[in-house]
Amino acid sequence: MGIAIMEPLRGGYLARPLIPEAQAILDTAPTKRSNAEWAFRWLFNDPGIHVVLSGMNDQSQVEENLRIAREGLPHSLSEEETNIIARVQSAFRLSAEVPCTACRYCMPCPEGVEIPKNLLLLNDHHHLPAESRDALFRMRYGMRVTSEQSAARCTGCGACLSKCPQDIDIPSLMREILRLTT
Repeated sequence: MGIAIMEPLRGGYLARPLIPEAQAILDTAPTKRSNAEWAFRWLFNDPGIHVVLSGMNDQSQVEENLRIAREGLPHSLSEEETNIIARVQSAFRLSAEVPCTACRYCMPCPEGVEIPKNLLLLNDHHHLPAESRDALFRMRYGMRVTSEQSAARCTGCGACLSKCPQDIDIPSLMREILRLTT
């Protein structure tokens, strides 16, 4: 069975300058690439991935994506390059405001809240540009979370609290998400 990747740049988030710690690591790479190219090459490097679906806004992005797809073959990243990407991933994990690992032990929520997805989006909120952070968060949240999965459904019952190995106060974070989305 093949694997298809949707939103390989996380809605354009990975194409922009990254959080400073991660961007500094990428900038040390001996081979200079755009952030988008690093993201695509990391995906194409995995032989289990068969299709990468990416939205593009103009002809130059189409041409860049085609070039990267032609060159980005399975196992084409060097060991040094994969180590750089691993360090970037680690920088993102360390910068997370909410230490959710998406282990899903908190699931299922009795109210249907998709807790890991909500917490991932909350972490993304902290990395958005300050001047448009809340508006971008509301837009992304509305696009990615259905009303059945929404933090608005959280009743604060606490069923998730004893299950979370990270001891995250999930109900209070669901209230924070609700505040950000209304």
